[in-house]
Amino acid sequence: MKTQTFFIPSYDEAKAICQANDTFYEKIIEVNGVKVSVFNYRLSQFKDFSQPIEGSHITAYEMRGLTFVHEESGIKRYIQLHKFFNLNQVPGYQFHEVEGYDVVRTQDKCDGSMIRFIMVNGQLVAKTKMDFSNDQCQMAMEVLNRNPKLKEFVLKTLTNNEAAIFELVSPLNCIVLKYAKTELVLLQIRDEDSGEYKDIFSHEGVKKYGVKCSKKEEVAKLQSYVDRQATDENIEGWVLTLSNGQMMKVKTKWYCELHGLLSENLVRENKILEMILNDTMDDAMVQVESTDIRRKYAEDIQKALIVYLDAKLHEV
Repeated sequence: MKTQTFFIPSYDEAKAICQANDTFYEKIIEVNGVKVSVFNYRLSQFKDFSQPIEGSHITAYEMRGLTFVHEESGIKRYIQLHKFFNLNQVPGYQFHEVEGYDVVRTQDKCDGSMIRFIMVNGQLVAKTKMDFSNDQCQMAMEVLNRNPKLKEFVLKTLTNNEAAIFELVSPLNCIVLKYAKTELVLLQIRDEDSGEYKDIFSHEGVKKYGVKCSKKEEVAKLQSYVDRQATDENIEGWVLTLSNGQMMKVKTKWYCELHGLLSENLVRENKILEMILNDTMDDAMVQVESTDIRRKYAEDIQKALIVYLDAKLHEV
């Protein structure tokens, strides 16, 4: 059985990925008087993650929000969630490829902004994927400072070299789902060095400090989530962890329709371009079969747009 492993780039490797592949870039910010490097990607295709540098073993699944703090004592790396995909979206995630694995953990997919906390120059700061000072970061710090137990939990995870990754949900930060109050919901805990995901529902610190986690569901066969995808409402979907450690997303038709992510849009050039630029086309694509002509049509437009924007980027 193939088991999920993680390649987490060093700072030099992350820079090498950016130099070899225009999809990825480094953003340098000053936080608390210290240089901080944050990496991310622009419009991308699967191969950009699986082989960002031709002929190299390096992968780029960790480049979404990967952060390095440049302090006098050295460079400290902080990870986020690795890039994983929707069921039936890319190679390795097709139903026939994964149906033999058991689902070992099921969590509701929260609908807000991903947040994690890091230490910069001796101070605890909140960050989204790419920012440290936006409204979501400020809201996250307010929530943390009002909850001493949660703050102690975050500090403890940092001491233990663990990455505690939250979703900020709020009536002031609505995407599609409505939330009654502003709070931080724990999504995952990872080992900062190996990238290993820990079971948040049995984690000692989570129990000790009473940390609110994303809703856990009873596990079921993969087919059952495919069936529920078409009927369940008032939920974005699920994050599934399989017995080989692989994680994947399954989003409900109800959520996609409210978000305007309709498979019918895959024949309308303006809607395809809009979804590509908003990084939401993946959710529409998985609603049709891999052999559907609409899927190839949208993929061809995506490839052409990426080539066009890369050329314009070089011009600039």
